[in-house]
Amino acid sequence: MLLQANKLFKAIAPIATLGIFLSTISTADARTCTPLQVVGGSGTQVEKKITPGGTLLTNDNWNTDFAVPSGTNFNRYVAAITPKDNANYSIKFFLKYSNNTVDKYYDQTSALKKGKLLLISGEPRARESPYQINILVGGLEAIGTEYSLTVSGCY
Repeated sequence: MLLQANKLFKAIAPIATLGIFLSTISTADARTCTPLQVVGGSGTQVEKKITPGGTLLTNDNWNTDFAVPSGTNFNRYVAAITPKDNANYSIKFFLKYSNNTVDKYYDQTSALKKGKLLLISGEPRARESPYQINILVGGLEAIGTEYSLTVSGCY
């Protein structure tokens, strides 16, 4: 019996240690990150219900921009997406620069589970700071689903 308990402990210990390590990193990151303001909205978080894709006459609501405060030099930007429904979401993550260029850090269709947080991060160019972060969350399979989104700049 003692031998079985010892084997179980050896199997679980690395997983428990990893969990403690990751929670420590998350706690440290939370102290060094600043939530960014939603462009054209209020606050630092948006909650959306995905509309059908845009046409020549209508727009979709798949894009959300977050403002990067001028004079800040964040080392990375982190988007946190929490779906309220299970679905395949088309997700894109861009850093937008004042010279009308963008850096794409994520462009995937991901099967997300209700309530399961997805974190995406991107690093700015050397000696440059973006003025906005753009996140696109949508997709035909995700029409009618809901999610919440925040973006933070981190040191």
